[in-house]
Amino acid sequence: MKIHEYQAKEIFSKYGIPVERHTLCRTAAGAVAAYRRMGSDRVVIKAQVLTGGRGKAGGVKLVDNTEDAYQEAKNILSMSIKGLPVNQILVSEAVDIAAEYYVSFTIDRNTRAVILMMSASGGMDIEEVARQSPDKIIRYAIDPFIGLPDYLARRFAFSLFPQLEQADRMAAILQELYKIFMENDASILMHGEKSGKETIITTKNKKMDFILRPWLESDAKDLTIHLNNKKIWDNCRDGLPFPYTETAADAFIKYASEQVEQNEFCIEVNHEAVGNIGFVRGTDVERFNAEAGYWISETYWNKGIMTAALKEAIEHYFRYTDVIRIYATVYEYNTASMRVLEKAGFQKTGVHRKACFKNGQFINAHYYELLKNKS
Repeated sequence: MKIHEYQAKEIFSKYGIPVERHTLCRTAAGAVAAYRRMGSDRVVIKAQVLTGGRGKAGGVKLVDNTEDAYQEAKNILSMSIKGLPVNQILVSEAVDIAAEYYVSFTIDRNTRAVILMMSASGGMDIEEVARQSPDKIIRYAIDPFIGLPDYLARRFAFSLFPQLEQADRMAAILQELYKIFMENDASILMHGEKSGKETIITTKNKKMDFILRPWLESDAKDLTIHLNNKKIWDNCRDGLPFPYTETAADAFIKYASEQVEQNEFCIEVNHEAVGNIGFVRGTDVERFNAEAGYWISETYWNKGIMTAALKEAIEHYFRYTDVIRIYATVYEYNTASMRVLEKAGFQKTGVHRKACFKNGQFINAHYYELLKNKS
């Protein structure tokens, strides 16, 4: 699941990892007020969008007075970056950068082990470093039975910092990053904002072998195979194309990747994209509500995966949006979906008779809801 920079900083702060002072703003006037409260000579105003290349697009600006703070904030809030409108900005205390480093934890799918990756080339695109100078990236496999105790954290930290004081500080940060990675069920955690990318946290369920993550262009073939199923279509709205083609899959993945907030979650099992959980926000007076929709490949029906994945998706969606109520509509004959919702904590609010017309007949619709403080 992709999260914004300000959300990543909140997580880092919670675990005691040092981050600069910052304030999330949605207006230019708010940015000026944040600048004044911060009492710093210089601040950086950053667009908060779920894509890279913010700096190159003009979405990151250094300012040293209130007039420039107002104007740059106004400019950034009026722009779109790679098709994503900028609705919020982060005002951060400017810091002097002596050097930049890259650190990440990820999962090696071949060995199914956690890998620590570090590089002294933190100010560059890390993918480019991997292609051009792979020797500049240090990799360590983490033994799950040992984790990252003090002696290993210090050994790894000395790979980047020969001075004792710096190595000790880096070792403490490495241990907290590893703790974030494990306790938040992440599959990739990157520390080093100068790489130009937002932090990404993708959840991996520990009890069941599935992953919740954003959709990728490479998922189109899997999506076509698993969603091209009349049994699934019978339980969805007619707006879902059937037969389901790769063209439709490409269009959906493009739509999912362009959303301002993460609202479509791919369910991955055995390295295949086999399902989806989506949330559609209401508008106007219903803008703090969202409708949930979901499906999973018939291969994985009745295995508990859909319920577990829905619970995780809802937890993340409530945590990282201001939505307070999620609701769902189920056709009268889809009792399995009703059980999924009930196990996920939803309450049935009513039955609307002959509310839907599907496959040439009128059917009853069962309505469910879940409030944020009840999830």
